[in-house]
Amino acid sequence: MQIESRTDEIVVLRAYASGDESLVVRAFSKTNGKFSFYAARARKKALLDVLDYGVLESVPGKGELRKLKHFTVKSAFPNLRADFDKLVLASFVVEMFDLALPQDLPEEILYQLLLDSLSKLDTAKTLQESLRVTFFCAENLLSSLGILSEKQPTSANGLLRLVAELEHYAQKSMVTRDSLISVIKSFAEK
Repeated sequence: MQIESRTDEIVVLRAYASGDESLVVRAFSKTNGKFSFYAARARKKALLDVLDYGVLESVPGKGELRKLKHFTVKSAFPNLRADFDKLVLASFVVEMFDLALPQDLPEEILYQLLLDSLSKLDTAKTLQESLRVTFFCAENLLSSLGILSEKQPTSANGLLRLVAELEHYAQKSMVTRDSLISVIKSFAEK
C-alpha cells in the first residue's frame, strides 16, 4: 500500500503545542489553501516556526489532519525576527490571514499577497514603510474576501478600522491588536 504524499509551498500561520514535543501547525498554501498538519517532535527539534516559508511534504494523518514528512525552509524572513516592530506587524499579518481565510480555499492571489507582504516587511527600511505595507495587505485581503465595507484612508486610524472590520467578520478579537496599537503609538511619537 502506497501512502499518498503531498507537496505544498506554505507559509506557517500558527503553531499549537501538542504534547511535550510536537506541534499542530496551521499553514497557507498556494494550491491547497489554509490547512493544518501534525508535526511530531517539531518543538523538540525546532523544525519550523510561525512566519517560516518553505516546502512541506506531508502524508495523510488522522482524520483531515495531515502529518509532516519533511519541511524545507526557503526563508524565515530573518529581518522580521531581528526587529520587534516588524515582528509585531508580521505576526499581525499572519493572524489576519488565519482569521479571515476559510479552510481549504486555494487562492493563489491571496497566497502571493501574503508572501509579498512578508517579503516587503522583511526588507522595509523604516517603520512608516512597514506600517504602509501592513495597511495595504490588510486592505487588499479584506477587499478580496468581500469583508471591507468601505475604503479606509491610509493612516493609523484607517488600519485600526480595518482591524475592527476583520474582528467583526471573524467574531473574534485579534491577539496581536494591542501590540499593533503599541507599534502605531511608538510611530506617532517619533
